[in-house]
This record gives sequence, C-alpha cells and structure tokens, in this order.
Amino acid sequence: GFLSTIQKKSSNIEKSTMSELPLSYLKESLVIGVFNQENLLVAGYTLGTKTPLRLLSFVPENKRESLVVPFDANWNDCCEITCAWKTPEVSLLFMSSRLWPLALIGVLKSGKRILLGHNQSARLDRFYTALGPATIYSGVSSYGLTSRLFAYNRWRIVLCILGLWFFETPRRFLKREK
Repeated sequence: GFLSTIQKKSSNIEKSTMSELPLSYLKESLVIGVFNQENLLVAGYTLGTKTPLRLLSFVPENKRESLVVPFDANWNDCCEITCAWKTPEVSLLFMSSRLWPLALIGVLKSGKRILLGHNQSARLDRFYTALGPATIYSGVSSYGLTSRLFAYNRWRIVLCILGLWFFETPRRFLKREK
C-alpha cells in the first residue's frame, strides 16, 4: 500500500528510486495495518526502532557523518514512523483522531526517547514542525528534493497527541461538516 501510494503521488521522483522497501527493515520493525469494518486493509505504517534507521537514507551520504542527535541522545535512542499510507476513502479526520495518536502512543510504549521525522513537502513541513522539533538536517535530500530531518523528544510527542485530539481533530471535524 505504501509503495503504491508513493508511486501514484510522486510523479517528480524517479519510480525506480522508490521501488524497493527492504524486507530486512520490515522484519526488524513493527508493521501496523488498519482494517475497515469489512476487514479490508485501508491504511498502515511502520514503527522502526532499530538501527539503521530508514529516515537517515534521505540525507545525502556525504552529510550523514556530521549529523548530531539532539537532546543528549544517540541513534540507539531513536525510533521512526515510516511507510505511512492510506487509501482515498480513509478520512483525514480518522487519521488525526485515531491512527496518528495510536502511532505516537506506540512510540511512547517503545521505550525510545526520540522520534525522528522527515518530509520533503513544504506543506507537511509546516504541519509536522508546528510544535518545534529539533532540526537535525535541512537541505536537499538524496532524492533531490528540499528536505528536513527532525527529532521530537517524549514531551513533544505527548504535545503532538494532545494537539491531534484537541486541535486538529476538531478542526477537521468542523471542516468536514461545512
């Protein structure tokens, strides 16, 4: 589902660069599927808790050595939510009220103290960085797009959950009702 979504939405990214998702990464991660009432798979994501972390591959190789994990942490303290996808019928209201809060609660339960995030979209960058995560890398990604790699500590993860439930979900509900 993730690869299909990427290929449909990423006309400016060469398809061959996004065609592989290493099975070894998935075996070392927690892969979550979301099913609808008809028991059809409609969304999902992966919680990666072991190094090597996939999001680091978006940073050009010659820049990776100089990356520093904030909050007095190291890469083993980090986890990542990757490969998030949904089918068109899954609403943004569902994503903000259920999927993302549960994914973030999963991060808190993982025992990792840092959540890495990454985006290559100005719109998503504004959304994901509204609570002020620490920027680890900002520049051109390995895929040639403007990119940011950032980190949330546990406190900011809790703020994200609260923001989703008490700001973003009501906003999306009201927007849907108009």
